[in-house]
Amino acid sequence: MLFIKGFPFMLLVICGCSHSIKNGSEYLKWLNNPSNGIVKVRHVEGFDVRVKFLPAEYLLYQEISRSDAHYSATQKDSLLNMFKHSLTFIMTIGPDTNDNNHSDVMYYGVKTYKDYVNKDIIMNFDFKQYITLSAGGRKYAPVLSAMENSYELGLSRNIIFAFVPNNKTDYALFESSQLDFTYDDELFDIGINHFVFQQRDLQNIPAYPGLVIN
Repeated sequence: MLFIKGFPFMLLVICGCSHSIKNGSEYLKWLNNPSNGIVKVRHVEGFDVRVKFLPAEYLLYQEISRSDAHYSATQKDSLLNMFKHSLTFIMTIGPDTNDNNHSDVMYYGVKTYKDYVNKDIIMNFDFKQYITLSAGGRKYAPVLSAMENSYELGLSRNIIFAFVPNNKTDYALFESSQLDFTYDDELFDIGINHFVFQQRDLQNIPAYPGLVIN
């Protein structure tokens, strides 16, 4: 679990009034639809690079569903507020589905076992050095980056990043009209890649169906 100190500022508004989402499967389908503005995809140099914003309610559901512990209404509310006071993205790097590249991304550029180990360490623990999020003329480095377990991912890898304001009076992440997620690659020879999100899209995400806080 990621613990981030809260900040007293404007929160993202999650509104489900304009969408009819009946279950978790439909919710994920909605999130993964590029036309909704929550996921951005680039095809570059034989790779698919996909960046998706993860809403606070979705993160709360994942946290609860993965744990055997019982969460009280107070604990759920505290977790939800923590997630609302940060922005979380998941980036997926894999072979370009439109190309003939069908190799595990972990082996790209790897010639020796030492190369593989070094790459694995960077992907797991230090990938955030290549990531920034720009908003309102300010740049933010991730406070967290973590690669998901790769058992079911096949040739691709997922890395999660979390961003928080610089201080208690910094509202740019939540008030800027655009957010520029920038990946300055040094592992796969794909250069600098920008994934631009509109704040209005992040504020128009439906509520997670069936999630009960109280």
